Amino acid sequence: MDYAGDYGEVNIAEATPPSFRAAQGSYRSGKLQVTISAGPCSDGMSDLTYRQTVRVTADGRTVSGCGGGTIAANTLAGTSWSVVAVNGRPAPGGADYYVQFSDRALSAKFGCNGMGGQYRLNGDHLSVGNLEQTLIGCPEPSATFEREAGVLLRSNIRIEKIGGDRLRLVSEAGTIELKRAI
Repeated sequence: MDYAGDYGEVNIAEATPPSFRAAQGSYRSGKLQVTISAGPCSDGMSDLTYRQTVRVTADGRTVSGCGGGTIAANTLAGTSWSVVAVNGRPAPGGADYYVQFSDRALSAKFGCNGMGGQYRLNGDHLSVGNLEQTLIGCPEPSATFEREAGVLLRSNIRIEKIGGDRLRLVSEAGTIELKRAI
């Protein structure tokens, strides 16, 4: 376990205990004790909410913070997003690459066809039901973006907030990276 504190003034490296699990628990090794607790945590400096609270005691001094990745905001209603990438491939951008959320409906376009359905948000999990899409034959790269995004939107999706204006939709089918549209 490596600890850097006081803006880099304090550095402590200790062996990671064999029982260490990043999900939750208390761990001690030499001069470090780490306690990871499940539950939402706000860092107080941004609008981000994290999955875990982390407390570290380093050489007798205790500090607290957040960890475990971020949780998406509790609502997506009324937001519009530009598609940045699908499965790591940058989207061409422009008005034909977007995802929008109304009170209960999602609408999206990944280059050519429109798609939409009812969505439900449960914490950081998003489910889209009855996803429908128009079936115009599309040229590349739109055809590939639409096919891959459609598979992802029909799967079990986790939302990761990756900055004040960015979201990542993640599932076993891949990823869609979005940037908040003004």
